[in-house]
Amino acid sequence: MSGFSAMVGNPPWDQVELNDDEYFSKFHDYDANSRNTDKKKWIQELFNQLQAVEKEYFLNKTRLERTASYLKDSGSYPLVSSGKCNLYSLFSEHFTTVIHPHGNIGIIVPTGIATDLANAPFFRQMTAQKAVKSILAFDHRSPHFKNVTMQFCILSLGGGHHDGTFEVATGIMDIREPWKERAYTSSKEQISLVNPSTQTLPVFTDATHADIVSQVYRSSVYWGEPDDEWGIQLRQGLFNMATDSELFHTAAELIELGYTAQSDGTYKNAAGDVALQLYESKHFHQFDHRWMSDDDPDFDKGLDCEIDTQYYIAEDEVNRRKLNPSFPTVVYRLIARNTDPQTFIATMLPKAGVGHSAGVFQSVVDKELLLPLLGVLNSRLFDFIVKSKSSGANVSFFITKQLPLPPLEEFNQRINPKTGNLFRNDIAAIVNQLIPTTSVMANVFDLDEPTDWNDELRAALKSQLDELVFDYYGISEKMRQYVYIQTMKSKIHAL
Repeated sequence: MSGFSAMVGNPPWDQVELNDDEYFSKFHDYDANSRNTDKKKWIQELFNQLQAVEKEYFLNKTRLERTASYLKDSGSYPLVSSGKCNLYSLFSEHFTTVIHPHGNIGIIVPTGIATDLANAPFFRQMTAQKAVKSILAFDHRSPHFKNVTMQFCILSLGGGHHDGTFEVATGIMDIREPWKERAYTSSKEQISLVNPSTQTLPVFTDATHADIVSQVYRSSVYWGEPDDEWGIQLRQGLFNMATDSELFHTAAELIELGYTAQSDGTYKNAAGDVALQLYESKHFHQFDHRWMSDDDPDFDKGLDCEIDTQYYIAEDEVNRRKLNPSFPTVVYRLIARNTDPQTFIATMLPKAGVGHSAGVFQSVVDKELLLPLLGVLNSRLFDFIVKSKSSGANVSFFITKQLPLPPLEEFNQRINPKTGNLFRNDIAAIVNQLIPTTSVMANVFDLDEPTDWNDELRAALKSQLDELVFDYYGISEKMRQYVYIQTMKSKIHAL
């Protein structure tokens, strides 16, 4: 048998594509944050003035496109060639094709080699072949790793005969720290429990973290297949902030078109046409549809008013994009990291447009479940589980569809022994106090008056909610304290 006995490497982490924002950033008047239509106009004007720049741009673009096409179609990288071409993925697969069956590989790559959907076929094959020996994952926020923007790991692969288990350590800030003390053993069986569809690696802090998550999964159903009891359909936003930008208007543009501002945050013209706010994930937070206002960084949540968004969109366009125009606008942030203080962030919005940085709930089996569902999704325990599912900057649909939810029949019947009420009703009662903080949202909830914004009261209600979800899943006091400590560490590291 031929092949190398040992291979080590730190391949490039770039993608084989031309990024316009990066390419044109060398021109001082290029605005990467402007609308896609405005950027296209700016680029064309530049090409009209500097034909040499246009020629250079298209030469580079064509070269990279042809390279990517070759890499995908060559058949040399069947496990990692779907989607965008990440060089580190290509190198990783190539290493496994030229190593001796009993050889060893050590490679420094983004942790996404084990956690990302695009690399799932590769990692699935490595675990099936019992080739994974260890994964040591580093926290890129460490001062030792300047200019590193993503989590990365040392992936050790090798042949030989062993039982298929492998060592994992995560969150390493310094190779000199005692990371061995919190390393844990992972296996194909554990991966199948937590990520049954993709077989990607869950990222635990230590063995206790793995035990808590496994306990929840054993008494849950999966959000999506193979269970899908909750009937949740998701969509990535209602509008793409780049390709749909010709549909957007700023407040100033609406006023020029004869619209006037309304007390509910929308704009309306004399004909009765309504322009709704266009929410992005930055605008909302857990149980909060007013996390930030684009025109007022010091927005006072104590006031009964709505936020201003950068863009507005016609109500008719929103109705056309929604599966059911009357279904409440329930959203969660797609852009989030497991190192953030909160990773899973969901709430209900007034009727609005939603950009592609947020996931939009299109349906659920029973609308009465929306409030208890939001309570579970925003609980400390659920967020703790989500943090184990991704090492990147997105809570993508392949992650959410493998998240655990209470079995629906049980959730509709289970009594909270502390109150004598259904758990779902106790959870909904708390959510009903947290979300409707303006007259607009009170109207969505069919309430006469909004609830006052009170930071101290909201913190107490969220703590009650956390305890309710812990109680539902039978999490011990010792394990609860562990979750609280890990959450506090995340907040400290985020500072």
